[in-house]
Amino acid sequence: MMQTEKIFLFLSRFFIFAAAAVPLFWSSNFFFPYTFTKTFLFRASVELAFLFWLPLAVSPPARFYGGQQRPETGRLGAIKTLLAQFRFSRIMTVLLALFALGWVAAIFSPNFRGSFWSDYERMMGLLTYSHFIAFVAIAISVFREQRWWERVFLFSLGISGLIALYGIWQKIFLGVGRIESTFGNAAFLASYLLIHIFIALVMVMRERKINLKSVSITAVLFINFLALLFTGTRGALTGFAAGSVLFLVLLARKNGEKNDALFSFSRERVTKFSRVLLGLCAAGVVLFLFFRENL
Repeated sequence: MMQTEKIFLFLSRFFIFAAAAVPLFWSSNFFFPYTFTKTFLFRASVELAFLFWLPLAVSPPARFYGGQQRPETGRLGAIKTLLAQFRFSRIMTVLLALFALGWVAAIFSPNFRGSFWSDYERMMGLLTYSHFIAFVAIAISVFREQRWWERVFLFSLGISGLIALYGIWQKIFLGVGRIESTFGNAAFLASYLLIHIFIALVMVMRERKINLKSVSITAVLFINFLALLFTGTRGALTGFAAGSVLFLVLLARKNGEKNDALFSFSRERVTKFSRVLLGLCAAGVVLFLFFRENL
């Protein structure tokens, strides 16, 4: 890999990480301090990542992917190479299908301009959705090893922990009702925390022993959950309950080797433990239905 390509790859990855840090920022200098600031910074980060990634994606030899030569030449060679970087997975296919449906809805909407550009209050038009697609495509392209994805998720979990701590600080020291943290909206904050709670669950399940990394992830998980409760968002809490039950169902299934350890416990013991928790959840739902009038 040439030095220039190394720099471009580094900058592409840097701005993907920068996009993951966007939820931290807001500015009261704007009329919509939370939405506008975050969307502007996210778009800028993705566009800069795309700027440095595009030359790498269309370069004749795909050097930064193990030295493999581009099989196609000619005018369409670069385009085929570019499309090959996307690695169309099921998730990417679903995202592209959703994006295509967004275009269909925008074309037949009474206000295409509003559908494309949106407004400063929401900023969720097709322009922003196109940045989401580019963000996922570039991330899939430049993070092709598991260790890089672990770094991305750990970084994002760290950001979510800081946001959750700020929300808890609002609750304790400012006495706010429903915390909003850096989002300015309790429901938006709850959705963000909910996603990272399950990311933390999956990552802590991958750890095979208790160490600083697993303890840190678990701490962030509980901080995020506490902040989620302080948002007072019933929809997010219902989603967490439903997602937790599904998580336990999947965990209770007997898959994998019995010597596959989790926190130094065997897979068989983890399966039994998850089944007990699942039974307690079911019993709790039944008791709630019978005694909800007395609660």
